[in-house]
Amino acid sequence: MHIGIWISGSPSNLGSNEGLLRLFSFFLGPLLDEDVTVTCLTPKGGDIALMAWASELNLGENPNLDFKATDLEWDHPSELDIRAQMAIELGVDVWTVIRVDHVRPELVPAPWCAFFADFLLLDYPFLFPREVYYDLYNQTRDLAPQYDRLISFSNYVALAHGVKGLKLPAEKIKVVPHAPLDYLEYNAKFLEKELGYTPANFADLKRSDAADILRGWLGSSESMYLDAAMALQLRSYMANYPYEEVDFVFCSTMNRPHKNVSTLLNSVVDLVRNEYAPLKLILSAPVDTASVEPVGALIRKTRSHIDVLSINHTPNHIHACLYRLAAVTVHPSPFEGGFPFTFSESLSMGTPIILARGPAVNEFLTDEEIEAYCFEPSSSEDLQKRIKYVLANRDSYLAMQLKTLERQKRARNWTDVAREYLEVFQEAKDSFWRRPVDFETRLLLAKTGSQSGDIFLPTGEAGTYLEDLSAICERYMPKSFVGTFEVDLIFDSLPQTLNEVLVGRSCVWTEHDLQFYPDSHPVLLEPDADGSHRVKFRFIYPAVDEGAVKEVRIYWLGGAKARLRKVEWRAHNVPGQVLVASDRGLLPSLFSRAMKLCLPRPLQA
Repeated sequence: MHIGIWISGSPSNLGSNEGLLRLFSFFLGPLLDEDVTVTCLTPKGGDIALMAWASELNLGENPNLDFKATDLEWDHPSELDIRAQMAIELGVDVWTVIRVDHVRPELVPAPWCAFFADFLLLDYPFLFPREVYYDLYNQTRDLAPQYDRLISFSNYVALAHGVKGLKLPAEKIKVVPHAPLDYLEYNAKFLEKELGYTPANFADLKRSDAADILRGWLGSSESMYLDAAMALQLRSYMANYPYEEVDFVFCSTMNRPHKNVSTLLNSVVDLVRNEYAPLKLILSAPVDTASVEPVGALIRKTRSHIDVLSINHTPNHIHACLYRLAAVTVHPSPFEGGFPFTFSESLSMGTPIILARGPAVNEFLTDEEIEAYCFEPSSSEDLQKRIKYVLANRDSYLAMQLKTLERQKRARNWTDVAREYLEVFQEAKDSFWRRPVDFETRLLLAKTGSQSGDIFLPTGEAGTYLEDLSAICERYMPKSFVGTFEVDLIFDSLPQTLNEVLVGRSCVWTEHDLQFYPDSHPVLLEPDADGSHRVKFRFIYPAVDEGAVKEVRIYWLGGAKARLRKVEWRAHNVPGQVLVASDRGLLPSLFSRAMKLCLPRPLQA
């Protein structure tokens, strides 16, 4: 199977240790082991960023992994058009995308899958400005049904957000839970490069060595965001801090309102100020204390600039060192689309973790484990008590959690996840080719390339036209198109007299005149070898600057009936290809919307 990964946005965000792109890094290797080909398609510069990212994952030399990019920046108005044309020409079996709202599937007529991690605003509408809420809601509501399959990571999201929230059919959403991740093994290559040896387990990675690696990176990194108010002081302070000697709480999450970082911050600051605990909080998210966002404002209000540090934009192996050095990890968010990655990441580096109660956590832990590992997310007091307990009983708490991790490892691994994804991709492919024929796009069913698809259509009725191409032409055809366009309609059967059945005429509007071209009348050829009948249309577009094609209609006349079997088309004498320069750049095929309906085998009406 050939899988395409459509990646949107700025290349500067690619390869970072954040978001759903991390998920791709976990399953891509096992997926390629399943004898599939993967092509990542990005805006300009994304291919270079992803090649570096793949190299870090030891996938840089894999012949089944390819990266392609357009020649335009991600925010150029024609970039999507050109990328869609490239995608059409690649001819992949299934396209997949990180988020539902990252692409309109109709751009590329192929099976589409999207990762549906969550639709957060259904649970937290008050966290979003009104205009953002409605824009995001309407966009997701409109786009989600266009995908052949959606992949969620928990039953809660599939049912509460997908089926109930967006009114999607339950069979469209497939739940594929995450597998636990051995974060030490995942980062072994880079840790070995830094250390000169390969740790067999987290105990083999000395805390002093992990601290040296972290300090070295902090002293040289230019990618980390530093609070402008204290940039110079913080860089020097953090680059020389004894992380292996002083306890700190680590929080690996993005700084968003629903992540509940403020509750964690209040807990740690209270322990430091009121109970004199020698403790710090280190966040993996950037923080700006001059802004109005809650975490930065709270640091400013409590004057905890040194008690709460942000070590952000870290490479994976630096992220792993932070886990190894932390006294305890806290995952404060009450909502995640799936079971948090932080659980297995932290434990595999030898650090216990405290989780906030929430739907996904409740779904994948036992009642006893929830009671032991989880805090009430609205209570900083509850979290504070649990932090104190873990710090006092760290070894026994870690041993208990490692048993849970072993149970999760026995249940599934990332090879299992990759194979389940493949099953969903195959379902998407099968579902795509079973789509019902849309009357609006019956005529133009062509594929790119020289091949044409076979499709059986319902019998044409007297007095109705088979297709009005004006909307399609206006949408996809550049205004300055010049040349010859041909369409062959191939029928299983036709009455002996063509004029009793079909009359066609192209109408070419210009700024100055309406012209009719004799060559546009249908020409009936001798029956093909298989007994089918071919009707040829030839549309000639003159050299005009504006308004080339306004309307093309093909009508059924009289009471005769026929069954359309196949459509073939050519532009500029090139089969199945329309590559025309215009003021919008290189456009997708004239018939990209209609090509969704092209089938690899006949479909009975």
